[in-house]
Amino acid sequence: DSIADATNCTRCNAIATGWSLADIETWFFNRTGLGMPASAKLFALAGNSDPVSVQRRIVLELPSETVADGLMQWPLSGKLVSERLGPTRLAVDMDKLEPLCEVMNQIGLTVQPIPDE
Repeated sequence: DSIADATNCTRCNAIATGWSLADIETWFFNRTGLGMPASAKLFALAGNSDPVSVQRRIVLELPSETVADGLMQWPLSGKLVSERLGPTRLAVDMDKLEPLCEVMNQIGLTVQPIPDE
């Protein structure tokens, strides 16, 4: 909408004229009485941030936080997990999925195959 576009344009102009993030946050607080939301900070930080990384990974949706904790802590499985995404979700690189499934099967976890797309 036009209000959001005007606010975004104001932020872009402020950034272009050399305002710091602290200056913009002060301006935002004086104007709204609130802290600057992350969506607004995005405009100030996007040009100065590292590139966005895109990777292909499999997300495991585990039945409980305890299972996720165990898989992360157990050395045989933990070394195959790329990243913890949440309480019950783990990211696994494509080439490590099969060995991780073998480990999970060995300890009695049932692994559902990836559905056909």
